[in-house]
Amino acid sequence: MRPPSRQPSSRSPHQLGDPPPEWYGQWTLPFTLSGIPSTNAEIAHAAVLPPPANSNDARVFFMCRKREDCLNFGPVEGWVWKPNRPGNVVLVADLTTPADASQDAFCSGHGFTPDGRLVVAGGLNYQKRCFGPCGQGRPWGHLAIRQLDSSQATPVWVTAPALQMNRERWYPTVLTLDDGDSFIAGHGTQAEPDFQCAPFYGNEAIHQTWDRAAWAGGAITAPLLTVSRARGVPGVCDPAATLVSVGDYPRLHLLSNGYILFANGLITQFLNIQTPACPGEERWETSQIPLTSVRHGGSTVHILYPSGADHIDVIYAIGGTDGGDDTTCVPSPPGAVHASVDKILSPLPGVAWVSAPALNQARFNHNSVLLLDGSIFVNGGSSGVDGTCLDVAPPLNPERLRPAELFSGAWTSSWVELPVLEPAHRRYHSVGGLLPDGRVFSAGGNYPEASHHSVCIYSPPYYFFARPEILAYPQPATPIPYGPLGTETFDITVSLTAPSNTVKRVALVRNGSITHAWDMNQRYVVLNHLVFSGDWSSLTLNVSRPKGGFVAPPGYYLLTVVEETAYPGEMKLVPSEGVWVRVGGA
Repeated sequence: MRPPSRQPSSRSPHQLGDPPPEWYGQWTLPFTLSGIPSTNAEIAHAAVLPPPANSNDARVFFMCRKREDCLNFGPVEGWVWKPNRPGNVVLVADLTTPADASQDAFCSGHGFTPDGRLVVAGGLNYQKRCFGPCGQGRPWGHLAIRQLDSSQATPVWVTAPALQMNRERWYPTVLTLDDGDSFIAGHGTQAEPDFQCAPFYGNEAIHQTWDRAAWAGGAITAPLLTVSRARGVPGVCDPAATLVSVGDYPRLHLLSNGYILFANGLITQFLNIQTPACPGEERWETSQIPLTSVRHGGSTVHILYPSGADHIDVIYAIGGTDGGDDTTCVPSPPGAVHASVDKILSPLPGVAWVSAPALNQARFNHNSVLLLDGSIFVNGGSSGVDGTCLDVAPPLNPERLRPAELFSGAWTSSWVELPVLEPAHRRYHSVGGLLPDGRVFSAGGNYPEASHHSVCIYSPPYYFFARPEILAYPQPATPIPYGPLGTETFDITVSLTAPSNTVKRVALVRNGSITHAWDMNQRYVVLNHLVFSGDWSSLTLNVSRPKGGFVAPPGYYLLTVVEETAYPGEMKLVPSEGVWVRVGGA
């Protein structure tokens, strides 16, 4: 007999004949965030904040695009949203930023420091976009780095010391490294004085450099600039080697073997940051084994499985289009949008991508979210069939509304298209991410306008089953140390839902930092575990610590225990709610 369904506290009405929520999940009706003023267009950025002291409240930080009439300027603003109060938001404004929006956070990159601060790098310079020497409408980045301190009940912007990058950037990726440093790479113009009016997406010098903001145990320090070149002859530092371009919101992943992987459709590149080849000039190794299609507007997710004392990296590249770039809502050529999915195992130079089960719906500008049970949830996006991204495009119709899809290699060999539809359309600029209780928020997007400031919540099937519970675990105030030998452990106590059930896995899930179909540090790390003592109602587990920062970069994670549950004729993987822990760091 199934346990009683667990119902979300605020959900769309379940009608007779609807698919059972324990099979396909369930969406809430849209919550409109009326506290966001109309001078802001769609929600385009989101970050899941770690909790303040003595609180387990789930909090998501949103930032919007300003309406571009070259008059609605103002300081950087964001809004804190709590899913347990879904219609309310709290304004967090950085009043130290110029009121002319020359340092706006729209089109910025963001990631987390080890102590949970959100690092926001670059963004759009509206002052130069509207009134600059290159003419109205031209994109233009800026140098600013700001930090959001989430340790208080209402987060605050950290204004001192004022930090700047060495290059003006918008559409950058911010990747947290093994030591907590922020690796900032990506597109921009005005890279050099001679390029002040460079083409929109030309091969500018800004592509070929990155800034590395060093973590110094409680703060980040002014970033150093590094030139990025291709690797020529091993051991030879050739100053004329080809400069490497990583483009817009590059899909970068920190691998457990010490490399950074850069994935796009033409080449796969690897940067060894453990042993730099040349002082001040990092060298990328190119693997001439491309993905099966170009991945503009596609997404990538990163799962790590234990292999003895080490880990195996698995990266999936999902959907996307052949042309345009990672910041566009129009594919080029129109219609060249893919349902294909590729994966790469234990990535190293020369290792091939292989085809994985394809999506049911071709899409780009979608959001891909790793759920607590390790499955992949894909939602929103578009096919670009109309060749436009304007807000005045037709209302919802079958070509535009793309059902969410779910994939888990543990219980299905293909993507399952969910018959329950989100009651709001999410395409370009929309955001989606994992909440600590295992649900998914879905917000914003540039079309239709009714979606600009709305949020829906999806409850996966596991939300409607009895779930295990983590009773005791290391609190965030005492970070879990790394285990460099691979034998060190920490203890947790869990309660299962039935005597016949077992613990399938223990995992760490990195909190999300999302924009433009890209969660910059999304990571699902499976940890070895052994049963130490107790029974199903109070079971103590010895859990292996992450071996180092290349496996789990220092910072906050959601810790979850996944229970294997036997029902007549079927097996279910049901995760606990995530509890906040902190790994490594000062």
